[in-house]
Amino acid sequence: MAVGFVASVDSKGIKQLADGLTTLPSTGQVALLQALGARRDRAALPAVATAASSDNQAVKTAALTALGGVGDCSTVPLLVQAIQHGGDAAGTARHSLETVFADGVDQALVDSMKKTEDRGRRALFIEILDQRRAPSAVPALLQEVASDDGNVRRRAISALGNAAGPEDVAGLIHGLLKIQDARERDGAGRSVAAVCARIADDARQADPVLDEYRKAAPAEQLVLLPVLGQIGGTKALALIREAVAGADPKRRDSGHQALFNWPDSTVADDLASLAETAPDRDLKIRAIQALARVVILPGARTDDAKLALLARAIKQADRNEDRRLILDRVREVHTFPAVRFAAGFLGEPKLASQACATIADLLHCEEIRNPNQAEANKILAPVIATSKDKSLVERVKSFKSAK
Repeated sequence: MAVGFVASVDSKGIKQLADGLTTLPSTGQVALLQALGARRDRAALPAVATAASSDNQAVKTAALTALGGVGDCSTVPLLVQAIQHGGDAAGTARHSLETVFADGVDQALVDSMKKTEDRGRRALFIEILDQRRAPSAVPALLQEVASDDGNVRRRAISALGNAAGPEDVAGLIHGLLKIQDARERDGAGRSVAAVCARIADDARQADPVLDEYRKAAPAEQLVLLPVLGQIGGTKALALIREAVAGADPKRRDSGHQALFNWPDSTVADDLASLAETAPDRDLKIRAIQALARVVILPGARTDDAKLALLARAIKQADRNEDRRLILDRVREVHTFPAVRFAAGFLGEPKLASQACATIADLLHCEEIRNPNQAEANKILAPVIATSKDKSLVERVKSFKSAK
């Protein structure tokens, strides 16, 4: 009951309570430390910091937790030391570093990161700064993007995606262009796109990258085209369509990757055409998969238009896994013609299971089923006979008997 009153005690009283910590048994210390941490009054800091060195593990853990509430920049070394010692306390100390909010904490973490030569520890500091979403750490993180340690570099790129602003895009791109590994470069591109997405005007989100693209050498532009593809927008799409239609095979490849990265359904027709005209099988497969992803995304396209694009895609697909993917996407087209489309694959053993699942999901919707009940019953009969999923069969039986 006494602990419950800690939340309403003033700062002078908090200090008196904290100063009395050592007079309590360990269970009392733990209870009071939990209350002091929740109270978040820095008057308790000296006593809580002392308790963090307790020989009693429960008290020590409670104190390290409480530092997340009452700590300031002076507690950063103490929490870092606890992390370095490892054990159960390390996770607690890290969580407190991620959640303590006071002036100077971010800078203290940046200073600690810069001082350490241990790459694993450096990466840990970056992860903590990432969790803190620390804008003041952006300049230091941009320097880490140039690190020759892949682990440090990847974490810095991820952190920048969460903390950087549009004004930092040029620096982030400068680091991205130095990355040789394709997967890592793709991750950096996602971070750039995440930063650009914070620009309120959708029509201007690609502008920071477009500015760098115009200044870049031709080889660098090849790297930036897929990044523009992750951001989207009409200005970026014009560049990408130009690259895809051009004679330079390297620019075409970068343009294709940009289309595969596209964040909305604008490029669905481009992808459908590419699937039908691709000169090699790998490019065709990637176009089909990208089309299946984007065509169902929100946009102005009607359900009939979405289904028509999916029908074009499945005609080009020669792998059952891609055909199943397309049938799965058909469940997002909420019309009875989509039910008929899926029903057309019930006779194909490799596709029947996915066709059954799509039909069941679509006919679960009364707005689709009720106006077409007679035809739905005819389609449901082979679903019931074909499906090996007992729960699905029981589910669709209720659709068949519905009036």
